[in-house]
Amino acid sequence: MMPQTIEIPLLKQKVSTRIWSILEHTAVNRISWSRRIANILNQREFHNLAEMAKMPVEDWLNIPNFGKASLVEIQHRITAVIDNSDYFQLKEEEESITSLEELGNRMLKWLKPGQQQVIRTYYGQPTTTLAAIGEVLGVSGEYVRQIRESANQLTNQKQQRRLIQETIFQRLHSAVDAHYQTEDQPYRQLLDAVQENLTITENDQWLINWLNAVFDNWLDFASDQHTLPTYPQLLEMAEAEGPEETISCSAQMEPEEPEEILGRIEICLRLGQQLVQQQRVISAIYLYQLVLEQQPGQPQISQALATAFQQKPVTDYEQWNRAIAEYFTAGFAAGDTIYLSVDETVLANIGSRLEADSNQLNWTERFTEVVLGQCVEGEEINLGAIYGYDRQGIPNCVGFLAICVLAAYQMRGEELDSQESVATHNYFTRLRQVLRMTDQAGGRPLGLKTGEEKPLWDRWNSWLTAQGFVTSAVSGESTADKYIHYPVSQALLREGDQQYLEKVFRTCRRNGQLQPDWGSNQLTVWLTDHLNLMQTSHLRALMHDPDFNRRQAFFELVYEVYSTIAWDQESTVKRRRRYLSAGLYRTEDPFMGQLSYYLYPQLPKRSQFNQLQLSAADGAYRLKPERSGWAEPLFELPVDLSGGQSYPIIGDHQLQFLSLPKRDFWILVNDPEYQHSSVMATWHSPPKLGEHFLLVCRPKYQQQMELYRQESLIDWDQLVPLPAPYQGWLEYHQCMVLSLDWDQVTGDRELVSALQPPIAASIRLQDGVKHKRDWLEGYLPQIMVTAFSAEVQLIIADAAQPQHELCQQSILVNQWTELPIDLNRGNYLLSVRQRDKVLARRTLRIMAWNDLEPADPATPVSLTVGGQVVRGAVITENPPLGQVI
Repeated sequence: MMPQTIEIPLLKQKVSTRIWSILEHTAVNRISWSRRIANILNQREFHNLAEMAKMPVEDWLNIPNFGKASLVEIQHRITAVIDNSDYFQLKEEEESITSLEELGNRMLKWLKPGQQQVIRTYYGQPTTTLAAIGEVLGVSGEYVRQIRESANQLTNQKQQRRLIQETIFQRLHSAVDAHYQTEDQPYRQLLDAVQENLTITENDQWLINWLNAVFDNWLDFASDQHTLPTYPQLLEMAEAEGPEETISCSAQMEPEEPEEILGRIEICLRLGQQLVQQQRVISAIYLYQLVLEQQPGQPQISQALATAFQQKPVTDYEQWNRAIAEYFTAGFAAGDTIYLSVDETVLANIGSRLEADSNQLNWTERFTEVVLGQCVEGEEINLGAIYGYDRQGIPNCVGFLAICVLAAYQMRGEELDSQESVATHNYFTRLRQVLRMTDQAGGRPLGLKTGEEKPLWDRWNSWLTAQGFVTSAVSGESTADKYIHYPVSQALLREGDQQYLEKVFRTCRRNGQLQPDWGSNQLTVWLTDHLNLMQTSHLRALMHDPDFNRRQAFFELVYEVYSTIAWDQESTVKRRRRYLSAGLYRTEDPFMGQLSYYLYPQLPKRSQFNQLQLSAADGAYRLKPERSGWAEPLFELPVDLSGGQSYPIIGDHQLQFLSLPKRDFWILVNDPEYQHSSVMATWHSPPKLGEHFLLVCRPKYQQQMELYRQESLIDWDQLVPLPAPYQGWLEYHQCMVLSLDWDQVTGDRELVSALQPPIAASIRLQDGVKHKRDWLEGYLPQIMVTAFSAEVQLIIADAAQPQHELCQQSILVNQWTELPIDLNRGNYLLSVRQRDKVLARRTLRIMAWNDLEPADPATPVSLTVGGQVVRGAVITENPPLGQVI
């Protein structure tokens, strides 16, 4: 009797029921799969897992919109194949999938960008999109139309369509097979054939077919002939090793002759060079990447790939896309929250620097034209070209997301504050106006399917997380605002809000209630004291937002409006930043005890500047970036602690001067990047809970500080009057806030606001082995949660998937302890929670040792001892006079 056989759909391999039983009851991590299959499993691609569970994609496609089958059924089938169900950790958003339509969207997101583009094209996108793909691959338009007609005929005949196999690439592959059957060329003659065709034109069909055969191999998951054993080999292995042994599904192919491998590389190198010469660089890049996948570690191909990337033309969209991403992360430190708060001022700042030689007057119009050229075809949106990442690893979708936020920014308050369903309609009306699609009916713009923007926001959030930032773009809780909440959450200040705030500031300036040269802390205190001036519910809600990071971002944007007002004009036509603010930088000689204060220029967040210089009486001083948000201290210039100093700025057509605000007190903290440094500066204010800081103030605050000490609000180590040249100032050393109860405190409002902790807890890290802002794997830091409650919950999650909690544990506060779990290389989000309320968050980045790169010291230090030169651990002979070593 012939044994019953079962086909494993993913592997396209028939096996006996006995072997299937072995596979079915063997943990997946005990099976040695081929590299391609292992990658599919490790990436948790449910499309392919469902195929393994005998649920072919044809069954889904027979039902309109992928049908209504539940994910539970699919999971049950997968579990039947893989009994170690814990091997796959479902994300929260994946567990909530209830239909195969949603599962299909998730699968689409997991595919490579090129595959996504093909699938979108095959499922009903305009023919122009299909032609664009063909153009990228060097296929003539006529050939594309023939393929399209063939696909339409099959569709009209109601033949089943496959998700991958029935794409343009598979059809091109059929043409290649037909060609080879006709020509009957053995493989060894391929090199000669390519050499004979080096003078081909773009429309030469032989090369076009050959190239698309390469692409077919790249896309086809179902064909793995070079790495899968045959059925008899699998049967033989199973009978020999039994169910308790590891089953090997590794390669069983005959080894290739060395000259065949070299011949294949030579073919691809020559073909790639020809493609680059024809300015078809994208095709060359895909070709080189394919060869590297099949033959890893080929230096010739790696070098050719790098060269092709360098020659790939940079489009206007790519330039804007990169500039926007860099703009909104500039000046921020690791752990800061990023908002993609796009407005017309932002686009003008980016555009005027990106295209400095342009005579453009309306940068919003210019940016819109760039996005339309990349994301709109005809009358429909097509996002196929913005999937994936650019050559610097930045998501290609940032430009499109920015224009989505711009639509939210342009909405009036009543448009967003109305009923949810109305607000959704209003948002898409604005989006269509921005995209110049005003003649379309209400709802989403044509081509932008429901939820299609979500993977783009996910990609933006993942990229920010990889840079060490905290994300802010989230979906809405209700069905109506589920997707529009992403852009709306980024537009903290809308266009109407900015106009209203400027009107309020100008009125108060004329009445003498507001000064034009305040620092951000002074303006924040003033706003808090004048809450009655905020007439819109949106502004009042942001001022009292329970999320400290969101509230802080709001006040920063308000200060940008204030600092860009042209006070000498009736109204601000072009909003631009006119000055930089400075803080203080303090050093102390460890032996002599002499202390010094220096001017510490602050580089504003969300800004990009060219090389700046400060003009002083004795010459010009370059502002050299020192860290995120700060330039190097100006050690050569004297500083007056009272402030009011101003220096002209050279090198930027917008900035006019650097100013040290007038102040009667300053708060300085220890270096957040080098915890054992004795340097202190105005890195942040208010100080974090549990953080020691230095208060430098006028003697008029002495009585007020003593009162706060008596009420157990604050304590310090010692009070030191400063000597010349800082006489008339006091230093309170080792200050620490002891309580949160500052709401009813009297005294100077600005000082109270600067001392009052903004949040109820803070997370501090120390020790371990640190490299810049990261810790090295295996040498993690200790953690201390500072809070006024006895016990809190510490949650450690994957920063890219905050809902995926790795650990939740109760810990005692105000004492150092080890992290509750060992963490490998990656980005993590640490949260402190009490009674379901998040009190504090911060990121933790862990890098592997092999991520370290050697670098020459910025300032080499050497010591000459007895004719020998000592540089660190290296000792060399002292060279003769005049010789440089």
